[in-house]
Amino acid sequence: MQVRAHFRRRRAADDKGIALLVVLAVVAILAVVILDFSFSVRVDMHIAANFRDRLIALEAAKGGVYHGIYLLRQDDPGQDNLQEDWAQLTGIVLDKTDPDQVAAETALAEEDIALLKHEDYLARQEKGTVPTATIFICDEERKINVNMLAGGTNPAVYRQWVQTLIENMRLSDVTPYELVDNVADWVDTDEDGQAEYTYYESLPVPYSCRNGPMESVYELKLVKGISDLLFFGTTPYPMQLSGMEEESWEEREQLGYKLPETAPWQKEMDPNALYGLVNFLTVHSTGRINFNTAPREVLLAVFENDEFVADAILEARQENPTQVRELQLLIQQASPALYNILVRSGLITTQSTYFRIESTGKFHRSAVKVTAIISRTNAREVAIHYWRIEDVPPETATDDLALANVM
Repeated sequence: MQVRAHFRRRRAADDKGIALLVVLAVVAILAVVILDFSFSVRVDMHIAANFRDRLIALEAAKGGVYHGIYLLRQDDPGQDNLQEDWAQLTGIVLDKTDPDQVAAETALAEEDIALLKHEDYLARQEKGTVPTATIFICDEERKINVNMLAGGTNPAVYRQWVQTLIENMRLSDVTPYELVDNVADWVDTDEDGQAEYTYYESLPVPYSCRNGPMESVYELKLVKGISDLLFFGTTPYPMQLSGMEEESWEEREQLGYKLPETAPWQKEMDPNALYGLVNFLTVHSTGRINFNTAPREVLLAVFENDEFVADAILEARQENPTQVRELQLLIQQASPALYNILVRSGLITTQSTYFRIESTGKFHRSAVKVTAIISRTNAREVAIHYWRIEDVPPETATDDLALANVM
């Protein structure tokens, strides 16, 4: 009996030990499951938050595009210049707080109101408490339409413009005449040339030649000989400053605006500053050049590197946006030969039909950029021809916002 009792006590002790191990194992398994579940929940929460922030930023960017369309509809389509509202970099805050109302209640001066808007915009953008958008509008008539290199009227004139533009970039390993031929081969409809279907199909990663009008200026990257350096350059071209003198920008700096790293008047101070073709070529335009908005590089290409004529136009439109008749007289006096080509062939204008709207929306840590190209008729009707959505680094968007002119 004593032996039997001993074994019963030992078995009970063993059962308690096993039960303890089982409990510890279950607790360990539950801990792992709970930690994994907690991690999954946190990841899902971050994914949901990022999705929410990106969606809000995207809608803010879309709102910026439609705000840009609104500005263009309010503008007089009879003439376009760089002093109009649409040509100014604009920022909007998508909430109900009105800095104008705050300014009115505190009886601030007009300069203080502008500064208040700017500071309010940057403060809200930095905190990320409300969605904001930066809007930049650039007319496409300030650029050279590469689709005009083949077909249409005066293709030889457009070829010379593009060739001069490339020559002025002064890249040692580039042959401008050959590059222009390659672009013309891409947009023409025949197979006569050195860069046609057979060339592109023979590449290690073959693709087809367009053999028709380009649908996006980024198609130039597919053309034989067009390098990233040639296309993008080494620094972004600040289009919003293309018609402004240094003194005019200094006035805006007083309101807290930030000067770009390489403004047009600073290019000679930076030997590495190279503006790429993407800044001066387009595939969406009427083909005419708006001399009220065209940058100096385009004016030099059009006027065969005549710096006197190009600078005269820049100076005239800075003082007073040039009217068509005044522009014609200026060209006729400077170069009668060019007058016959440009004016009588209808290659110049002071009116823009196509516009590029770039809107960068930002909310918290998400930033989305929407690029749209629209056309506007004399009746102020608008049609969208191009739409592109891309995510951008938030810090880049913040840098852009330092230039914003808040409404």
